[in-house]
Amino acid sequence: MVTTATCCHLLAASAVAVRRTVHGAEGSGVATSAVVGFGDLRHHDGRTLEENLSHSRQTSQVSDAPDQAGSSAQVASGRRGSLPKCRKLLIRGGPPVTQSFAGPPFDLDDLIPELATLGRRTTLLWPESGSPGVRDSSLGGPMLWPADEPWPYCGQPGHWAWPNEKSPAGTAPMVPVVQLFARDVPQLQFPEGTDVLQLVWCALIHPQDPACAALPQLYWRSEKEVLAGGVLRDIPVPQQGEYDEDFMPRPCTVSPTQMTEYPNWDFPEELRHALQPRIEEIEERFGLEYTQWACALQNKVGGYPAWNQPPNWPVCERDHRMEHLLSITGEADLDMDMGDMGGIYVFLCRQCPELPYTHRYDC
Repeated sequence: MVTTATCCHLLAASAVAVRRTVHGAEGSGVATSAVVGFGDLRHHDGRTLEENLSHSRQTSQVSDAPDQAGSSAQVASGRRGSLPKCRKLLIRGGPPVTQSFAGPPFDLDDLIPELATLGRRTTLLWPESGSPGVRDSSLGGPMLWPADEPWPYCGQPGHWAWPNEKSPAGTAPMVPVVQLFARDVPQLQFPEGTDVLQLVWCALIHPQDPACAALPQLYWRSEKEVLAGGVLRDIPVPQQGEYDEDFMPRPCTVSPTQMTEYPNWDFPEELRHALQPRIEEIEERFGLEYTQWACALQNKVGGYPAWNQPPNWPVCERDHRMEHLLSITGEADLDMDMGDMGGIYVFLCRQCPELPYTHRYDC
């Protein structure tokens, strides 16, 4: 049987230099959370709107050009390519349009008031390769793990690393993926008595899991309690054959930035068709596609999932629709492809006292 993950790996392996596209649409330490509004004159990178527009167009042109030098280097190293922050357009359809997220250069609620009720607050993480510490929010960095709690391992039968589907791995240590402290993401609601979110996953492909990709586990902790009991110093690292490189994040610092985003794949179909002419007019006027100024298709907390495919919202065992907690995508500094430029989305049910969670994967 050819699974979604297998197809994604086949697609990724067939291309040496790949560009991150989807249907639908950076330091050391943690920067203080910032609020970016649609009318702000500067974005998180300090560029003015005009500079951002120019940068976006230049990035799109560079991303579409053949990268012969990079291809040669990637063939020599055996890697499958690096990932710019770009996605493919949903609203107009047609062939993929490689583009870079620049943020909106206008007040979207004024131009398209019908979108106002669809806006959702999200915190963009903006990972940048660095050396975070155990008390830093990070992606792929070290974790504030209790010394008296064993590091988690995964022993799911049949899990494997590309291309060794017929040679499954044994029990393998999980890898750090996300660590967020409440002080850095004030918009995220933490369970009572906790102020640290941690996500680890087994970086192998799991055919017994519906997602058929990396298998995540979520933890909520109290920083004070962990420090009082001691921190685990020696976190095991998976060895060759115990991980798939597509799901091994490189340590990155984060710069949490709050903003409001609008739906991509979750755009109500009838409303999307009704607003199509105005959206196209704005795209033509500012030279930016809809997903560049309305959708945060990247690593983030809350908001809409950064879907690559049509939505697949989960419900808990009590039939409650779960909320989107995290989107983890293969941005460049993380150095992971996640299949064919895929994403893993973590969902939480706050209506249930035990706070059950689950995940989805697409590419």
